Amino acid sequence: MATNKSDIGKTRGGVTTHASRELPDRIARLINPTVLAERAAIVENRLRDEVLNRVRRRRYAEIITDKLLESVNE
Repeated sequence: MATNKSDIGKTRGGVTTHASRELPDRIARLINPTVLAERAAIVENRLRDEVLNRVRRRRYAEIITDKLLESVNE
């Protein structure tokens, strides 16, 4: 039997469509403390990398600006 997206979660003849059977497992994975901790660590690492990259770019810009000013003042 073909299942349309609008039919997901509906019961047909006492049989619930596939997506709703998976839902409790998906929810359990979403609220699993280990999974949450892993996801939090990933987000933290991405944010740290982004901040470090911004700091590096800013510092490089300062160095380049200083060098340009030195060459103009010579």
